[in-house]
Amino acid sequence: MKIRAYAKINLALDVVSEREDGYHELNMIMAPIVLHDLILIDPIEKGIEITTNTYRVPTDERNIMYKVADALIKKFDIQSGVRIHCYKHIPSQAGMGGGSADGAAIFRAMNSLFHLRMSYQDMCEMGKEIGADIPFCVWNRIAFFIRWMYISVLPLDVTPCSKTTFFLLNCFCMLSSAACCAGLRGCMRSG
Repeated sequence: MKIRAYAKINLALDVVSEREDGYHELNMIMAPIVLHDLILIDPIEKGIEITTNTYRVPTDERNIMYKVADALIKKFDIQSGVRIHCYKHIPSQAGMGGGSADGAAIFRAMNSLFHLRMSYQDMCEMGKEIGADIPFCVWNRIAFFIRWMYISVLPLDVTPCSKTTFFLLNCFCMLSSAACCAGLRGCMRSG
């Protein structure tokens, strides 16, 4: 099976507050874009095998696709495994949800391949335990998204303008969400 995992951009981002555990409560308006990773997934006799076209992505149990596949195999007692190959096009650690998009794609693919009959809400509930942006990526439409305090995706009733063009620039400096939010700590306390 072939499935696309679409990147996302933040149209609006509001850092609401810092939690005691160091994470931040965020409100966002996010939108999927046409940039995507291409994922091939097939059933195999046993195990989870992951390959990619880049060395920057782990192919073991640290990979979000592995975590999703493992969680589904265990939850539904699936008696076979999966082979996954991901052609990465979404830049890593660029704030575009590449890992979460890949995880959401594995939910949708395995749901279909193994006839799991999971609703989008079921995939979101399971997915939020694995990756914070997975619920948005499961829905894959413009949405107001509340993250960290609790996860809720509220799709917005808008007609995306097909003539809107975004220019995305990747400076190839990889930043984790944790590192970006850590820079806000002093600003949040003072203001």
